[in-house]
Amino acid sequence: MSKKPGIYYIVMFDWPEEVSSELSKKVREFHELVEKALWIREIVAASGGIGIGATSIWLFWLQDYTDLNKLLRSEEEISKFYHEWTKEMQNVETMVREEVIFV
Repeated sequence: MSKKPGIYYIVMFDWPEEVSSELSKKVREFHELVEKALWIREIVAASGGIGIGATSIWLFWLQDYTDLNKLLRSEEEISKFYHEWTKEMQNVETMVREEVIFV
C-alpha cells in the first residue's frame, strides 16, 4: 500500500527584539489552532541552534496544495492568525518542498 506524499510548508523567521505579552499570546493561540486543524498532518517548531539564516523555523506538513491554500488564502480563522503572526516577525522567508517517500 503506497502512501500519498504530502508537502512541507517551511516558515523561517526571526523574533522581534521586544516580544510583548500580547504577541506571545497570539502565537500561542495560533499554535493551538494549528494543533486542532485536522487537515494539518503535523507542525514542528524549532529555535536557536547552529548555522546561518533565521533563528526560528516552523514546518507545516500538509496533505497537498489545497491545504496550503487553506492556510494562506482562506477566510478561516487559522489563515487570519497566520498572516497576523508573520507580520509581527522579522526576516520571514517561506518555501514549499514536496515530500519524498522511499520505497
